[in-house]
Amino acid sequence: MKNYFCGSNKTPHHISIGAVLMNNEGEIACHYYKESTIRKYPPNFYTLMHESIETNETLEQTLSRGLREEFSMKAELKRYVGSLIVNYTNQDVLVEKTVLYFLCKLTDTMKRDLSDPEASSELKWMNIDDLISIMKKQGELHGASSDESKILEDVKKYYLV
Repeated sequence: MKNYFCGSNKTPHHISIGAVLMNNEGEIACHYYKESTIRKYPPNFYTLMHESIETNETLEQTLSRGLREEFSMKAELKRYVGSLIVNYTNQDVLVEKTVLYFLCKLTDTMKRDLSDPEASSELKWMNIDDLISIMKKQGELHGASSDESKILEDVKKYYLV
């Protein structure tokens, strides 16, 4: 079955679901790649969870699956908090990727599945201001697609009152 949401060299548009996952201490969960083995991330790279939508999957199902597969966590969806558009190359074709982000509250943790590609990351819980700062620097060094600070700034400004 064709997945209309995944970008390719023939369909250069992609939609993913992102999570700003918060714990009871107000910290945000993120991937930290000291050395990346996937997606050609540069060394010492931080990123939020994002998962590609699969065929016939709702946004909520994608979010839940992504949290389970990437972080081995469950969460309560609180609200939609914004989107970012980034570009990447797939077989010499520029693909436009839109990531829709949702604020989530941690409800449970599970054992991490080390067979998942994202399991090569270290999971970190970070203060939102520290993560904003890190992501801004990543954007300066590696381009806009490395910077998710705008989403975190919006979460802090509008939703953490």
